[in-house]
Amino acid sequence: KQWYQRRVRASTGTSVEVGDYLGIESLWNSTNYWVNMQDCSHGISEMSFDLGDIARWEFMFPHNEKPLLALPGEEDFDMAPLEEEEEEAEEETSMPTSWVEEIVLPLEDLQRRCPRGKKTVLYKQAKYEIFAEYLMADGMIARLTEYSDSALTQPVKCMEWFRHRVDKLETRETNMVTNKVTEAYGPGRQRSLRQHVYYSNQT
Repeated sequence: KQWYQRRVRASTGTSVEVGDYLGIESLWNSTNYWVNMQDCSHGISEMSFDLGDIARWEFMFPHNEKPLLALPGEEDFDMAPLEEEEEEAEEETSMPTSWVEEIVLPLEDLQRRCPRGKKTVLYKQAKYEIFAEYLMADGMIARLTEYSDSALTQPVKCMEWFRHRVDKLETRETNMVTNKVTEAYGPGRQRSLRQHVYYSNQT
């Protein structure tokens, strides 16, 4: 069976080939930070990922753990069990104290998402409004209005988002030109209704 070396880009979750990387400068996790001391002029396909090798990976914080990362298909990877080592007292690393005060954010302010629970962002021919949950009586949490002019006086389309509604309404799209309204509902709506389309100028 032939193995292919691949990596997963953490920012997007997409899989990329090893050859797409020119090099690796450093690796880190919740316990330490390692700086790559190897030559990456020929890519990373021939690199060693043994983080316990201090000649190839220089660590930042001293501790007893030596994690080992290996690529599938590495022939020189030794699977022999490691010999038991005597436990040594882990040295505590004293980090420099911060020069700013501790940030205290009350839960109520966090739930507001923005000052006074709402925020308006203006774009070219568009206005985006954000609302904290339970602030609006109809459960609206966001609204995007598009305009045909830069002065934002002639709306042509409005998109609204809702949450925590009894009728399971999630979104409402309104065409200001044709008065067409499209509502989308989440699971749990009566009669399994998923979408409702109507015209607001009709009774």
